[in-house]
Amino acid sequence: MRANLKKTLHKPVTNAFSIDVEGFVESNIQSFHIPDKYINRPEENHEIEQNTNVLLKILDEVNVKATFFFVGRLAHDIPSLVKKVAQAGHEIACHNYAHLRIFGIDKDEFKEKISAAKRRLEDVCGQRVYGFRAPDFSITKSSIWALDVLKETGFVYDSSIYPFGLHDVYGIKNADASIHKLANGLIEFP
Repeated sequence: MRANLKKTLHKPVTNAFSIDVEGFVESNIQSFHIPDKYINRPEENHEIEQNTNVLLKILDEVNVKATFFFVGRLAHDIPSLVKKVAQAGHEIACHNYAHLRIFGIDKDEFKEKISAAKRRLEDVCGQRVYGFRAPDFSITKSSIWALDVLKETGFVYDSSIYPFGLHDVYGIKNADASIHKLANGLIEFP
């Protein structure tokens, strides 16, 4: 038994680590009132850049690679940051164009915005963008149509479905909690 425990303790463990890259204000503006004096895009971009640089340093020190889900507007506002993350060997993925919940967006507008975000991220980082994660995990039963739009626009996987049914913003009760392929061919990574 001790030998089996020793083997178990020394087995390499595979984990996935992801980071949503967005500003505090933009990520909360749909959740509660934020006074105008705190809404400052250049300042928010500066904070995003500083915080991401700290994360890059930590990840480099521990030799860990991650998936960075960028809101697409950052590929326009801070292209050097997106490029820096990619050049450090991390995966670049898409977190919508702006941090807006999917169930509040028209299907055509969603398709237009994620196509633009994906293209811009790919142009800036020089690599294909395979993954998508909805802001606030907002692919719910009412916005499940978004999974087909993701497939149509060239995404390979989605990481938006939160297999939980008690939150007022996100979650699909009884959703499959394991990585699986959807009927449309998209891979879901809950």
